[in-house]
Amino acid sequence: MSVDFRKLATELTEKVPVLKKQIHFDNGIDSVCNVLLYIASKEQVIPKEISDLMGISSARVAVVLNELEEKLFITREIDNSDRRQIIVKATQLGRELSVQKKEMKLNKITTLLQKLGEKDAVEYVRLTSKVGQILSAMQCDSCK
Repeated sequence: MSVDFRKLATELTEKVPVLKKQIHFDNGIDSVCNVLLYIASKEQVIPKEISDLMGISSARVAVVLNELEEKLFITREIDNSDRRQIIVKATQLGRELSVQKKEMKLNKITTLLQKLGEKDAVEYVRLTSKVGQILSAMQCDSCK
């Protein structure tokens, strides 16, 4: 019996968005949380870096940064070496929230893996890692 890879691909594309929504910490505002997590993991970032890395438009980045700044999770300042550039930094409050969000996400994923059971959890992580490596290689190949 041969595997119908097209059917598996369809099944995966239908299931992955559901998984993504369930694993993210705050359904509906995951881009805000992801941006905060990224900023908090760095000493400082520029908005273009966020846009490029996360694949979101510069307009969406501006909206997210406005929201994070209003809530006092980040600060923005003009770069003294290039006055056209804005430097974004996490505040102490932003770093604290980032730690909490990371812990919530890790707890959800841990629970998911526990429910899968040891064998399936190990296989899932192995396959997900392999898919990530293949996708990275495919992306690099398309840039050549």
